[in-house]
Amino acid sequence: RAEGRGVLRPLGVFAASAAAPVLIAFLLLRAAMPAGRAVEGVVGAWPFILGGDAAALTFYLRMFGGVDPAASLEQMLIWTGWWAAFLAPLFLLALILRRPGRRRTAITLACLIPPIVVSEVEVRWFEAARPLPIVMLASLAICFSALLRQARTGRIEPRRILQLTMFVFATVLLGKILLNVNFYLYGFALAMPAALLLAVSLLGWIPAFIERKGGHGPLFRIAALAMLMVAATAHLGREKFTINRKRFAVAGGANLIYADGRGPVVQAALGEIARRTPPGATLAVFPEGVMLNFLARRRNPTPYTNFMPPELAVYGEERILASLRAAPPDFAVIAHKDTSEYGARFFGRDYGRRLYAWIRKNYRHEALSGAPPLRDERFGIQLLRRREGVR
Repeated sequence: RAEGRGVLRPLGVFAASAAAPVLIAFLLLRAAMPAGRAVEGVVGAWPFILGGDAAALTFYLRMFGGVDPAASLEQMLIWTGWWAAFLAPLFLLALILRRPGRRRTAITLACLIPPIVVSEVEVRWFEAARPLPIVMLASLAICFSALLRQARTGRIEPRRILQLTMFVFATVLLGKILLNVNFYLYGFALAMPAALLLAVSLLGWIPAFIERKGGHGPLFRIAALAMLMVAATAHLGREKFTINRKRFAVAGGANLIYADGRGPVVQAALGEIARRTPPGATLAVFPEGVMLNFLARRRNPTPYTNFMPPELAVYGEERILASLRAAPPDFAVIAHKDTSEYGARFFGRDYGRRLYAWIRKNYRHEALSGAPPLRDERFGIQLLRRREGVR
């Protein structure tokens, strides 16, 4: 309700707080690079998203659900229907059951049957998060209307502002995967705030509302918790499957990691790098594999650590090639990588042809671990040594 100068102070504090981390980031970057590059570092990927080709890559369209938006929207609505079919009857039943007693206890326990039954049926739980945008938008509307009601009375609860802020934050984060929300790939981070708010709503806010209306909140809470546990168990089962595939040790000591069937090939390649390259030698891995630089302790002399379709779309192949000509690495590695998810399968054949041609012209074969890379589905890593007179 503040007016005049009363508005300026909080707005000024807000603007200064928002600008401070941006300004600090710019000053720190400016200490190590020209001002123009520092500005690029601060604005991040926004210029490439708004004006570049990276956002049009098949991979990002698939993550967003934009390859077939109609089908993605249909799946979102279908899963919303399933959610409503489970939660709406629970909500109404919890409102109806007002009198305590054995009957209410028996009905509450009976509500555990659907989650138990579902746990034994094959359900595509990895699609179950699709309705989260609808849930967050509906929650936003409810929270905002409650805030407006409090504003009219002149008594706004700070927790309402915090709730609204969290719902806005969670909804905005879903934007990158809006039509294909999930808890894997980017979803492990982007959908996490929305998932937490969903759990708080199902286990806290909705049961509390039911109890304020005289109903039996524990019924809804117990059934919702059971279904959340079923969904979480399905995701943990997939994680177990992934971890169990990683049976091969790579490197050792503090650097020890476990890998899938590609592990022995990587370990052999690390051995070849250690035997054939001096400690101070430089190394670049194409199109992907900067972990080899770290494990082998060999520096990449260029600013680029990946040479896959997104990097080529963002920085431009000519710019990357110029950096290689200016500081050619002593050794190069061609590591097998099928990048079909980006709409181009192999480096040097379907994309990055000029880079690949430059490598083949200026480097010669040194060692091979596994199968020849970038030919078929077999995995392999090739080590190359720089020729004299690179250009």
